[in-house]
Amino acid sequence: FRNGQLRFECGFHKGEKDGVWKVYYENGQTAQAGTFVNGKEEGEWQEFYGDGRSKIYGNYSGGEKTGKWFEWSPDGKKTKTKYD
Repeated sequence: FRNGQLRFECGFHKGEKDGVWKVYYENGQTAQAGTFVNGKEEGEWQEFYGDGRSKIYGNYSGGEKTGKWFEWSPDGKKTKTKYD
């Protein structure tokens, strides 16, 4: 960002996303966090609102959503639970 704050952090291996993946808001709060393995989402993934509260939480396996996924409204109320 123009203010010097990181926009994102990521790792690459042989041209593919690999390792921790973090995206930030301009205020420095984490917007998204998860892990890539061989270019595909793997394990826990989270998205956050600009104030740091949870927005979405779930798991990936081989790039596919799996298990329970949870969503929260901006005021912190759980709004959805999805089963993939």
